[in-house]
Amino acid sequence: LANAAAQGMFICDALGVLRWVNPAFCALCGYTSQELIGRPSSLLLPLFMQGDSYEEFRLRIRQWQGWDGELNGRNKLGESFPFWLTLQYIPGSEQEDPGTLTGFYTGIVTDLRTSRQLEECVLHLSRTGSLSELNRILVEERLTQDIRQAERSRQLVAVLHVDLRRFRSLNEKFGYAVGDWLLMSQLQRLQ
Repeated sequence: LANAAAQGMFICDALGVLRWVNPAFCALCGYTSQELIGRPSSLLLPLFMQGDSYEEFRLRIRQWQGWDGELNGRNKLGESFPFWLTLQYIPGSEQEDPGTLTGFYTGIVTDLRTSRQLEECVLHLSRTGSLSELNRILVEERLTQDIRQAERSRQLVAVLHVDLRRFRSLNEKFGYAVGDWLLMSQLQRLQ
């Protein structure tokens, strides 16, 4: 089940060395499982979490038996990305040597890049308040996809441009809500 999960999952030993990762975790980080197993999990964290900060972080997780929060990771290409990390520390057995670190960490990683992009888009749209801006973004994306598909299949793409006279002045005079209503009514007529 863990290998089919959409979220990245991993297991580290008490020293923070990766012992198991699922395919989603590998896809998120850009590494293969062979490249990750046996390596310190700190290789995926930004520089400010290295050294003493990383050790303090691991100590707190052991004390609290878990932690969750947002961090920025670093993939194989060195690119930074936001993720939500849910960690749990599972203590070792009491029979083991008390002077050695025992136990292990389990982690679930949720990629936040898409969420951040959507938040930026919503924030932008909330500033413009315009359905036409949203339509422009969607049309550009769809047109780009259609052109690529047409190139692959050696077909043609046609674009119909409809100009609504005095639309901008209508938007400025009566607001975006009236402009959005006009766009939707014209779209219904065209359909």
